[in-house]
Formats: sequence, structure tokens, C-alpha cells
Amino acid sequence: MSIYIRQNQKEPSPDARASFGKARLFYKDLLKALADKYPRLIEDNIGMFKVIHVFDDKIPLVDVLLEQNLLVGMVLKKSSSEMQGDTAQALESRLTAHDLLLKRSQVLYADNAPAISARAKGRKFIIGDHGGYFAHTLTSLTRAFGEQLVGITEHTLNGEERVLHQFRDMNLPISYFSTARIDLKERSDRDIANNIVLEIVRTAENLGKSLFSSTQSNTILLVGYGTMGLHAARMLKDMGCQAELVISDNSLKKVVFAVQDGYEAVSDIESVLPRADIIILATNTIKGKKPVLSAAHFAMMKKSVCISSMTSLEDEVNHEHLIRENIITLTGFEDSTGVYRGPTGKRFFLTQNGRPANVGLSDGGAGNSIYLVEAAGLAGAFAVAQSGQGRRPTETNIADTLSDEDAEIISRIWLRHFYSNMQQQEPQF
Repeated sequence: MSIYIRQNQKEPSPDARASFGKARLFYKDLLKALADKYPRLIEDNIGMFKVIHVFDDKIPLVDVLLEQNLLVGMVLKKSSSEMQGDTAQALESRLTAHDLLLKRSQVLYADNAPAISARAKGRKFIIGDHGGYFAHTLTSLTRAFGEQLVGITEHTLNGEERVLHQFRDMNLPISYFSTARIDLKERSDRDIANNIVLEIVRTAENLGKSLFSSTQSNTILLVGYGTMGLHAARMLKDMGCQAELVISDNSLKKVVFAVQDGYEAVSDIESVLPRADIIILATNTIKGKKPVLSAAHFAMMKKSVCISSMTSLEDEVNHEHLIRENIITLTGFEDSTGVYRGPTGKRFFLTQNGRPANVGLSDGGAGNSIYLVEAAGLAGAFAVAQSGQGRRPTETNIADTLSDEDAEIISRIWLRHFYSNMQQQEPQF
């Protein structure tokens, strides 16, 4: 069993507090624009069940959704709740006051319908998922709620894979809308990846593994060359990283991309693991599939290795299973890094104790870009509610996603509130 400690966090900076006021106005203007275009969500009193990461930017989002009576329930993701203690408490108090807070256990298990029903109170609703929390119970939910469950939106690629698995196997009679691959999200992913790299560099330096010393010989193994991995590699290169950097991806096409971008690249990890000092995991592997790092891989590693996940170590390693099987044993913490003893006295350092590496950052590493991503999710909910806007995914159609017109609406309102040059006049498109 792993040990988690709710961390104390610093109060939001004056700049962050100022952005909260802008964000509230941004969300109010956005919801008005979406209601004008997709009126059915408001007309039919359709609410939202949302799963969110606990970062400072979620406070204005929750405040506006509560004010406009658009929430029927919310789940706070475990990993960021544990690290962002003050923000988690602020959100919990708001949601508990309206009896809208669902515990993670009330979502993940098949008997979750009573807890959801108690909050929906007969109201139609759309699930706004983040990471596929609701995915494996969608079949039971569609049976329990029928037409009361209008559809589901998903925010992440690994969550999308979980949800699509259910749609394709079970032929679910609800609509699905994905924001996992939108252009607006790609920019925030870049910002998050860059900030995660900074956090990894800080941790490595604290452990005596300098990435910028010409006298030290360290090797970084970056597993996964999708959006996050690509940005992480670029960030390390731009920072002047002196360590050997090797990209690994099981897609030969992505190995080609990495080689074209000037990196050493392989299609396996076994050839690099024995010399890797730092392992960065940036895959879309989901729990239940073969993990990226298994017990056999830990046996291959050096005596001291720093391991960091850009997405979810629970999916990529399933380190809680390794703990139960006594493959690794938690021995303590260095700051927020979990220190584990492994085979033959090896030591493994898990940044943020196995949580995504950005959960220690109060804004998740995305800055004001995160408001664009949340806005896309809201647009998806309004589109799903509108008759004929959401479609069930097929083999040739993953899901509906953000339209160019909706992206322009979101961008116009974001520029108005967050870009000073546009605050005095409307941008001309």
C-alpha cells in the first residue's frame, strides 16, 4: 500500500488572483455565447457531472458553474487533490455546501448509480470526464439512467482510449465528444510538458544527477514520442541538456520522427534501461494493459534511478501492484519524491511519489492556456446537448470534436479577457 500525504501549498500569487477575476468573466461570457448557439442545454435544464484536476484555475470555473446552476456533481482527481491541499479544501467546501461532491470511490465502481442519482435528482446530465473515470461503468450507467444520461465528453488521450473501448464493445446509446486532440489543447500540453521538465530537472539536480554538467555522464530515457514526449525532448534540448537523451517508442513511425528531429531513438526500452539514470514516461498506456515498466524492467535498472511520469504512473507502471508484490518498498521521502528500495538494494526515486509530475504546480503548469481547454470541454457539453450535434463513435469516426467555429468563439473571448492588446477592442478575424 502506498503512502500519500496531502501537501501544504502556497497562497495564490497576486497575478493568479487577478487571473481568477478575468476567468470568471471569461466563463460567463463563454457560457452566454454557447447558450446562444446551443440553447438546448439551458432550455432542457441539462446539468454536468465533471471530473477535474485540482489546480487554482478550477476555483473560478466551479464558482461560475455553481452560480449558473449547471453542475449536478463533481469529482476531484486524487493525485492533484493530495498535492494541492488548500485548493482541494476550497473546492470541497463549495461542492459539499451544495451536496455535489462525489468521492472517487463513488465513481469508479459499478454500483455508483445511487450516488449519482442522489445528486442528479431526476435531472438530465452530461458527464465531463478527465482520464476515463466513468469509462468502465458507462454500460451500467446507461442501463440505470436511460435518456437521463445524455452523453459524455473526455479531456485526455488515455481517457479517450478507455471510453472508446466501451463504445465499441458495448454499442452504448449515448453521444461522445472528445477534446483530447484539439489544437487549443496542444499549446497547453506544450506548456505543461515544459513545466514538468523543469520539475524533473529540479528533482534530478537535488539527487545529484546533473543534466547540464559536461563532467557527469547521465542518460535520460524518454519513453513515448507523442505530444508530451516531443515537447519534453525539445525543452531539454533548448535548455542545453548535456545528458545523453534516448527516445523510445513502440511505434516505428514515431521512432522515425524522433530520428528526423535529431535524437537517438529506439523501438524498445530494454536496450537502454541498464544505463538509464533518469526515466521519463510520456505514454498513453492505460491501466489493465501491459505496463511500460514491469518487475523485470526494475531488475534491469541501475542501482539509483529517478523515474517520472508525465501522465499517470498508475497506468504506466502500476507501482501500487509492485509494492504489494514486494518488488519495491517505500522507505521515505525527499521533499515530495518517494524513495523506494528495490531488488538487490537498488534505490528508485519517484517524482511526486508516482503522481503526474505537474501536480505539484498550483496551475498544473499550463498558465492561462488551461482556460482554453476547459472552455473546449464546456463547448463539447453544449454541443452534445444540442439535438444532432453529438455522434456515437464508430471505427471511422472517433468522436465529434471542437468545430472551427467554436474554436473561434472561444479564442475571441479568451483574447478579450487574457490578452491586454485585445481588451480595448474586439479582434478582427
